[in-house]
Amino acid sequence: MTVAIPTKPAEKKVAGGKTPSLKDVLLSSMFVWMIVLTIAVDQASRLVYSHVETGYSQKLTNFFDSDRHPDVLLFGSSIALSSSFESDAAIGILTRKDQKNNYYGAVQLQNCIQSETGKKLKVENLACFGSMANHAWLEAEKLVEFGKIPKAIIYEIASRDFFDASIPRSFESEYYRTLAFLHPKRSQANPLQSVGDLVANSHFVTLVRNLVSDPQTLKNPDRLRFEFDSALGALICVYRHRLEILAELSNRGSSLFSRASSFEGAVSKIEMENKKRNPFAKVSAQSSGTYAVDSAPQLGRFEDEKVYFLKLVQVCRANNIKLIVVNMPVTVQYENLVPTELKPRWPKEVREATENAGFAFINLNDQKVFPSGDFIDFAHLNQSGAMKVNGLIAKEIARRDLFRSF
Repeated sequence: MTVAIPTKPAEKKVAGGKTPSLKDVLLSSMFVWMIVLTIAVDQASRLVYSHVETGYSQKLTNFFDSDRHPDVLLFGSSIALSSSFESDAAIGILTRKDQKNNYYGAVQLQNCIQSETGKKLKVENLACFGSMANHAWLEAEKLVEFGKIPKAIIYEIASRDFFDASIPRSFESEYYRTLAFLHPKRSQANPLQSVGDLVANSHFVTLVRNLVSDPQTLKNPDRLRFEFDSALGALICVYRHRLEILAELSNRGSSLFSRASSFEGAVSKIEMENKKRNPFAKVSAQSSGTYAVDSAPQLGRFEDEKVYFLKLVQVCRANNIKLIVVNMPVTVQYENLVPTELKPRWPKEVREATENAGFAFINLNDQKVFPSGDFIDFAHLNQSGAMKVNGLIAKEIARRDLFRSF
């Protein structure tokens, strides 16, 4: 007697004759859901973090959310901001020092440019304390995203903008966190377009876009490492600063009951302990604000910031923005802070990168032209020094006819 054995249903095969295992299917599903979850958490964290005020949020958010669209923008750190503020104070535009951090104006520079070139251009500054090359690149990216592309960017630099290892790296900085969460307000008429915008603005997609847009990234292991490091840091930047967010929520909740939050004191204590553990910087209490940083961290930081500077150059070239890089005057004391290993490279390599891209580099770092009497401290110009800088920048723009196409 023969027993009939039921035949097994034919297994589905994929191209190549191989059958996907349950493990492969699960891994693929997990990968897809991890991407979806990452983007979802990224977008949700934006909503939470938007309620936490930072030192730069007012100036940057007000500018990008406004209708202002200046012809020329001034980029840079406190050296650029102080120069713009002091020169405008010298001509009577400003009277209050507490306006400095959030000051947009560059009226005296604008007047000098008009006087030398005959062109009436609107000039504003987006310079902020602690800004470095990576911040300038991100600002330029946001100008494109918000449709505020200027005719020119004047980037006033100093050595610390490229290798001050005491400043947090890009994705750890207050500046990055403020800009990374700024996006244009989209129309809600088309839900699918809104979802598409949220995905396109996520840090995950930004990582992929950076890898594709820079062909050297995949060839250079240092750049590849830096891109992933920055992107991963951005993805968890809210987690890194969760104590700030919790403090803000705690304080707001406590204020409803007119009670002081005990959490605020705990956060302040933790922040002070973190500053004491900073392995790179030794900031003195002297009024001059001098600092000493080990050479090794600065060398690595210079390589990272150069990558971002090249990205800034690429953004300007791709969007027909005239880039003018100005090496600002500093004192001998400040100049001596440049590590010995970097003296042959600074500002030589930044100048070469600028000029190789067809842009202008203006070197104003000359102690004979700018003696100690032109400075408030070891790096920041006073009113006479700031007005002198603006005059020389305008003269160079006119002499080289840099704004001929405007």
